[in-house]
Amino acid sequence: MKTAAYVRVSTAEQNTELQHRGIERFCAHAGLDVVAWYVDEAQSGRLKSRPELDRLMEVARARQLECVIVWKFDRLARSASHLIRAV
Repeated sequence: MKTAAYVRVSTAEQNTELQHRGIERFCAHAGLDVVAWYVDEAQSGRLKSRPELDRLMEVARARQLECVIVWKFDRLARSASHLIRAV
């Protein structure tokens, strides 16, 4: 299954290592192969438009992916309405 991973941190002082490791462990257990990583650093979850999220959504809309993995829903969207629109 063509799988992409999306990770995001809100500030430049944070790093994405915890999210990367968690996603890698889950995918190994589930037998998923991550073909692309989309990483937004120092990007607020309140923003509906983020560089890598926008790129991921473009690829997903073109049906070039079958699955998108995030460490936690709040990495993708901070509001229920934004999460619903993204899904």
